[in-house]
Amino acid sequence: MPESGKVIALVDDEQETLTRVTKLLTVNGYQVTAYPHSAQLIRDFMTEQLHFDLLLTDMDLGPTWTGAELIRTLRANGCTKPMILWSGGQEIDKISTGGDGPTIKIRKRHEGLLIRHIRRLLGQA
Repeated sequence: MPESGKVIALVDDEQETLTRVTKLLTVNGYQVTAYPHSAQLIRDFMTEQLHFDLLLTDMDLGPTWTGAELIRTLRANGCTKPMILWSGGQEIDKISTGGDGPTIKIRKRHEGLLIRHIRRLLGQA
């Protein structure tokens, strides 16, 4: 697959998921900047060391952060990029999209739809 020139920031606290999804995205032509913790992504974003076209974050990021909190923090600091919140659990159903929330939310078991959603959000569909 040809390079899309688009960079996806990926956050998940499970290394296996980071590896699997990074491979999926890379095979589909995306560059991936993967983070196992939200704190490093926020630091890189705030110091302008991170430039991305779309954020894909897990809902459960360990004991201190959620993906929804990460998205709210980025939005509060001026980030208007598309953001996908995904989860294997039902807690994602309580999160609203739009405003200071995610652009869309998706269940991890629907991983097959992930590339289609990404392409649509990046205007590549």
